[in-house]
Amino acid sequence: MARKLREMGILVLILLLTAPLTGIAAGIGEDYVRPAPRKTLSFSWPWNRKHSDGPQQADLAKVDRERTPWLLALLHVPWYNSNWAHQGEGDDMMAVVEPVLYAAGVDILIAGHVHAYERSFLSSAILEQQERVYSGQLDSCGAIHITVGDGGNREGLALRYHHPKPIWSAFREASFGHGELKIVNATHAFWSWHRNDDHESLSSDEVWINSLASAGCLRSEMRDFSKIQIVP
Repeated sequence: MARKLREMGILVLILLLTAPLTGIAAGIGEDYVRPAPRKTLSFSWPWNRKHSDGPQQADLAKVDRERTPWLLALLHVPWYNSNWAHQGEGDDMMAVVEPVLYAAGVDILIAGHVHAYERSFLSSAILEQQERVYSGQLDSCGAIHITVGDGGNREGLALRYHHPKPIWSAFREASFGHGELKIVNATHAFWSWHRNDDHESLSSDEVWINSLASAGCLRSEMRDFSKIQIVP
């Protein structure tokens, strides 16, 4: 595993699963287990774990962030969600996993489930300041959370948001659309969200992102998994 992680290149993608992907979910057959894509770590997390000591943390600690500066995570249910739909459904998972991903220095976490768009990450070019989020508070070394569950569905959009908007929410809109993430180099990425009602070349929301590795957020004391104590 360590050798594979070192060979992953500029990006590691983490799939956070509550159970293994099986053929039942894939519609192929109950004995089939879908293999994970290349350059991807797939974790099935035990939510009743009181202390974050496990193989997942060991794998994350082996990622060479000089060779692989970007660390992204995908999951279904968002942890940061100011929409009325599906409120609190990711809280149990967040309580267990967020401290681990923070220690690992995950740059961006992308979720769906809520049929609307929302993004954290307050960025000011004038002030040269970028604020992410961790544990519900602004944190320059936290992750950027993006909910992009607005690709289209028969249930319609989740139109209602809570007011006032939380301090971590930078942009939110209940419209059908899609997002694009471009990893430009080891230090910069570009995220854009495109509303379906607009021309493809137009973006309704866009932001440049600096990697946590380039922002000095991956100091050894911040990546000490042994200090993480989690009580559900």
